[in-house]
Amino acid sequence: MKIYCTLALVLVLFQSGTASANAQEPPAWLTNAIVRFESSGNPRAICFNTISLPAPTPEDAARIRRELDALGLKYAAASSKITVELQSLYPATEEEGRRLVKRADALGLSIDIGLGQVNIQHPRKHGFAAEDLMDPDVNLRWCRKLLADELRRHGPNWRAVGYYHSPDPERGRRYAWSIYNTARRIEGEKRYGKANRTVERNHGIPDAGGIRGSDGQRQTGANIPVKIPEAGQHRPAGEKP
Repeated sequence: MKIYCTLALVLVLFQSGTASANAQEPPAWLTNAIVRFESSGNPRAICFNTISLPAPTPEDAARIRRELDALGLKYAAASSKITVELQSLYPATEEEGRRLVKRADALGLSIDIGLGQVNIQHPRKHGFAAEDLMDPDVNLRWCRKLLADELRRHGPNWRAVGYYHSPDPERGRRYAWSIYNTARRIEGEKRYGKANRTVERNHGIPDAGGIRGSDGQRQTGANIPVKIPEAGQHRPAGEKP
């Protein structure tokens, strides 16, 4: 109960404080919760989203397969397309991650990069190198910028948090709940002296080379039948997942 009350108070301060700020800068606790949920604080996390690449000729299909094999990605080949499966890779060094992101960008893949899992559409849209998002400082700046943009559009509420992940209301609701629950866990760790996993540049990741992989993506929670939260609410609406 104390944890809940403390976090609820922080959320009230979030709503009242950011409402008067011109830039609608996101509070640190919210950014930390997003980083914890998205990447567990791993600056080299790269999530490859499901995407189908057109392969109209056998030569195209062979070329794409060679590129995907070189990246170590799982995929399914059909007659005229190749579908990349949802999966995550964890390069051991930033340099290795930059090479991976650059090759994925050249192939037109959809990936989420680094601490805040910033999607590759943003460097493509704003004209900077996608591999720069492997730098934790650059990634956090873009994480905060994108979240601030949603706070300006939708106000200091959980709807804005959901839009950081997706414009789809259903996915946004699930995401908002996930971030809320993550923030509560972090608050509990602080209050009870458990390991407080803060964002660090190296995050204890070995630099021995090689890439770790995993199937799927970070979990976004169960399908939660809630209404889109409004600015006056202390947490996402509806029952807890």
